Amino acid sequence: MRIVKESIQWILLAAEAFLGPDASKQPAARPNLLELFGGPSVGKTTLALEAAESLKARGSNVVWFDVKGDLSSADPALLICRPACAEDAIEMIEQLCKSGAIDAMIIDPFSALVPKAESATSIGQDTSKLKALFFQKAVQQIALAAWQSQTQIILVNENGPERAMMQNTLQSYCRTQVEIKGADSDYTFLTMI
Repeated sequence: MRIVKESIQWILLAAEAFLGPDASKQPAARPNLLELFGGPSVGKTTLALEAAESLKARGSNVVWFDVKGDLSSADPALLICRPACAEDAIEMIEQLCKSGAIDAMIIDPFSALVPKAESATSIGQDTSKLKALFFQKAVQQIALAAWQSQTQIILVNENGPERAMMQNTLQSYCRTQVEIKGADSDYTFLTMI
């Protein structure tokens, strides 16, 4: 697919600035976050898997955070984490960044992370403010960890209420946002710094 091949090449070019030997000499003005987003079944996960495979082929260590636990067609050599809750995911991301052993991480889908406080609420209780505050803090924590360690992090999101809650935060902290409009259609780069 043309879109996948061109997008992967672009993502790899963007990631190369952080994965190269000179990355630590010139820290980026913005954190090393890239967001892939779009509607359901437009190829976001496929694109992220292709990017992970390409990065691994270049010798990078890549970790995939399978938030929903439904990743089945992944490369057996791909390191996969399945966090129990959002807080566990954020803690794992920070620890992996600090370790320096990982070059890139993919969180798919980031907007599906569920904070412990949300799962402890009563059925029918509005948790949108709680989730919005959590995502704002989570993006800030991930961005700081990525920036300090020069780790490339790809956030995969689906258009929906969760992504809408964190749109301003994502625009502030993501170096690049790529909207995938369809497997055979075009894509849009929303932010390029």
